[in-house]
Amino acid sequence: MKMLRKLIAAGILALPAPSFASPPMSHETIQIIAAALPECTGGWIEPGKRGRVYPMDLAPRLSLLSGPSSALDQRAGEDLYQIAKGLLAPATGVHDRMMDGDASLTCPAHAKEGVALMEYLVDEKPDAWRGYTNAFEWLGLAYETGAAGAKNAPKAQRYYLRFRMHAGGGSEARWSDGVDNNFLGNVERAGLRPYLDALAQSDRGSGGAARLALAEAALPTDPLTARKWLRYLDDRPLDRLLELEQQKRVPSVANGEEIAFWAEASRTLFGYRKYAARLLKAVQDVNGGVIPTSPRRPSIDLLRPHLDMAAVADTDATRDPVPARALVTPEGRAIYIEACSTRPAQSAPLDVFNVQLNVARVYSVRNIANLPKLPIATIGGRPAYGWVILPAVHFTRPDNGKLDIRFVDLPTERCAYSSIADAPPPPVAP
Repeated sequence: MKMLRKLIAAGILALPAPSFASPPMSHETIQIIAAALPECTGGWIEPGKRGRVYPMDLAPRLSLLSGPSSALDQRAGEDLYQIAKGLLAPATGVHDRMMDGDASLTCPAHAKEGVALMEYLVDEKPDAWRGYTNAFEWLGLAYETGAAGAKNAPKAQRYYLRFRMHAGGGSEARWSDGVDNNFLGNVERAGLRPYLDALAQSDRGSGGAARLALAEAALPTDPLTARKWLRYLDDRPLDRLLELEQQKRVPSVANGEEIAFWAEASRTLFGYRKYAARLLKAVQDVNGGVIPTSPRRPSIDLLRPHLDMAAVADTDATRDPVPARALVTPEGRAIYIEACSTRPAQSAPLDVFNVQLNVARVYSVRNIANLPKLPIATIGGRPAYGWVILPAVHFTRPDNGKLDIRFVDLPTERCAYSSIADAPPPPVAP
């Protein structure tokens, strides 16, 4: 085994030197990391095909360090972060008070190389980071403790501030310069306001914490601007927006653009139950208080070419068909799909809830724009946002265990309530 590890390490060390003048990481640093990796122990378990990940499973990632970090995919960035943390942790120790204060790999101490690798991953631009944003906190700790050389308090503070901007975490004692605990004031004094503003405009979905900070600063004097910052596809600012709307501290808006936004949030974010409820409220407001149901239904023959069977391959069988419906625009385009029921949504066992989600998945909710046009609901003879009843979904697994999906038409009253959307909270008096 020892000889095998030496041969693997030798192969990594034989990587050709970068052919361009300014590689993101030096060939010497890559060599040191490559020599240390075979001495690491530990690892972690991932779901799916990779299963147990050992240190030497990460060795092929080191060849990527001769190229720009922008070329890394998310998985590669995460693997390299684990290596960097393993090299740095022996010098800093592990810390329960950090969001990711433990190391999955136990490696020889190479703090200088661990810092260099983490700085390679985070870069200097708001959208350039790869891997995990916890790297900012580890870099702050490295410069605070002097793990990789001399202590550098201003540099540590900048990394702690960047961690707060990206992740919304970190203690005031770390990101504050001691003048005050005003976050934006500290950002400006550290010269990071352009960074914060650019991060808040990020289209990678990583600007949520930055937008939340800007919204809180604007809220006392400019609720409209606060709402603008919070209306972003990230659970943290959206949860705050819903809270402020309920408290009537920011305006609640209802129009076609707002409906499209909450439909996307309900399809893509963790808090989809809350966002689905907000979506339905917006639709009711636009429609004048109602959401009609079209008397016409699409056939399964129309929908079958668009079914996403792969998305539900692991679903459990159901005893009965599960009713389903689609929320459709006045133009006949589906924007939201859900399981429905004869009674309002309520807590359910996890396996039942997963089946309800799979009803939407089989109807290609992830690629909803590709669905064909559906029947249109009307109010007073005019097209409106409304429900269209879809064929109910019956997941079965016959004796051989292979998934078989049957579709049946059920009475409209079987689909009177959402099985997904939370009941709206009671209004708060102004």
